Amino acid sequence: MKFVVNGDEMTIAIKRVAATFPKRSVIPPIIKFEAAEESVSLTAVQPNKRVSVRVPAFVVDPGAVAVDVDDVNLVCGLDHDVTYEDDGKKLTAANQKKRRSTGLRDLGIIRDWNDYAFKPFGSIATPELMDAFKVTDGARSDDETRANLTAFCLNTREMVALDGFHLVLRKLNVQNAAHDGNLLLPGETYADMKNLIVNKKDGSVSIECCEKCVKLSCDDFTYEIVPIAGDYIKYEQIIPKTYKLGIEASAKEMLAVAKEYSKYKGNRTNEEFLAIGNGIVTMSLITDAGYLADKLDCCAVTAGDDDSMFLFAHNIGYMLNVLNAMDEDKMRVTFNSIVSHIPD
Repeated sequence: MKFVVNGDEMTIAIKRVAATFPKRSVIPPIIKFEAAEESVSLTAVQPNKRVSVRVPAFVVDPGAVAVDVDDVNLVCGLDHDVTYEDDGKKLTAANQKKRRSTGLRDLGIIRDWNDYAFKPFGSIATPELMDAFKVTDGARSDDETRANLTAFCLNTREMVALDGFHLVLRKLNVQNAAHDGNLLLPGETYADMKNLIVNKKDGSVSIECCEKCVKLSCDDFTYEIVPIAGDYIKYEQIIPKTYKLGIEASAKEMLAVAKEYSKYKGNRTNEEFLAIGNGIVTMSLITDAGYLADKLDCCAVTAGDDDSMFLFAHNIGYMLNVLNAMDEDKMRVTFNSIVSHIPD
C-alpha cells in the first residue's frame, strides 16, 4: 500500500476516529487504513459500532493495513504532503524533513462487521441534529438498569429524552422522511458525533436503519451503531394537553438567578421554589443559612388567577439544563396544575 495525503488532514482524521474508542475497552484499539481510488478510509470497529472517516489522497498502490491507536501518532502530525507506505512489517510516513514508522497489526484482529441491508430514515441538517442531541442530553437517565431511558429517542418528528423525572422534546425537520417508528440511539452517540463532526456549520447527516443497526453518514464519515432494543415510553401521554397557569419569562434572567442558586446545590436540605402571585414571579431558595428571593422583572403571568399564590418546587440542576440549551431569550413556562406543597 502506498498513498500521498495532506499530513494535517490525516492527523485530524486519526483523532476523530480514535476519540470514539472507550477509555477502557476489552477490544484492542486498532485503526484500519484502507487506500482505494482517490481516498483513504480510517476504520475502527467496536462490539457495538463501526466508525469510518475518509481523507482525500493520491493513491499509488491500493491496499489495507492495521495500526495500533497508541502508535498511530508516530505516523501523523507531519506538515504538508506525507507519503505513507508499508512493506508488510511496518507503516512508514515521510516528507522531505521527517520519516517515522510503526509496526503493523494483524488485520484479522479487526472484528468483522455485517453489511446490513439498510432502509432510508431521512436526513437532518447537521447543526439541527447536533443541537437536538445537546438539548435532550441532560434529560437522559444514567440508570443502566433501565437501558431504554439512557437512550435518545429519535423519530421523523422529534428527538426525546426522559429519565422518569423530567422530559425534553426537541422538534426536528427531517428531510425525505421515510420511516415510521422510533430509533433508540445509545447515549454514546452524542459524544461520538461531536468528535466526528468537525467544524461543519452546514450540510446534512443522512440516517439509515435496519432492525439491528443505525447508520449516520456525512460527506466524509460513516457511523454505524447498534440501537437499544425494546420500545420507548409512550411519552405523548405524559405531555399535558391543557394547562392551568402560564408565564412568559426571560431565559437569560432566569439563567442568571439559577446559576447563583446553584452555588448552594451541594446542600441536600435546600429547597428551591418558583412563586407566582399577584402578577409577580419570584425565584426563591431556602437554605440552612437563610432565605434568598429574586423577583423576575422580565416575567409576566399569561394565564391563571393573578391574585392566587402558587409555589412550584423545582430542581436547579434540571432548570440549568433547560436554560443552558435555549438559544432564544423569550420562553414560556406552563403548569398543568396549581396544587402544590407550601413549606412551613
